[in-house]
Amino acid sequence: MKFKKLQHFNYPDHTHEFTFSCFKNRDFFKSNRVCEWFIEGLTNARKKHAFKVLAYVLMPNHVHLLIYPNGPNYNISKILSGIKLPVSRRIVYYSRKFETDLLQKMAYSGHGNRIIYRFWQRGGGYDRNLVSKQAVLNAINYIHANPVRKNLLKSPDDWFWSSAGFYAGEENYPLKIDIDALDLLV
Repeated sequence: MKFKKLQHFNYPDHTHEFTFSCFKNRDFFKSNRVCEWFIEGLTNARKKHAFKVLAYVLMPNHVHLLIYPNGPNYNISKILSGIKLPVSRRIVYYSRKFETDLLQKMAYSGHGNRIIYRFWQRGGGYDRNLVSKQAVLNAINYIHANPVRKNLLKSPDDWFWSSAGFYAGEENYPLKIDIDALDLLV
């Protein structure tokens, strides 16, 4: 099966909305450990690649993320790789040692029947550039409402692995949002 290559646009002052899914839509994010590792990887990538996080939600089988690069010169492909690759490597490494059942769920027969392990679904995922403050606010609401749309709970701020709690003023949330970035938007 051939996957379509996703084209990324690195335009100054654009916010990027991403969605990326787990391999074969598996519920890898039902594990708090996996969620913690993703948040840690996102935090490290944010420092290394200089971007602001405006919103996120970790669903059982996918992630929604909204970021704003700090400068005019950035490479969204490198940012995505900086977020996803360390998380994937850490989970595969851990699974080889401690959770072989999880490792088998990531197994994929590659070229020449060589077994490789995938945490993320192949393909580019979803990447959309947002150019207005209203579009960003709409995306934040969409991201936060995802667990409600999937009938996982009644209120977005009840979903711990989301920035909705931060926006609701709760004190216990996995990742601080760069709220000041909203002031940069037109």
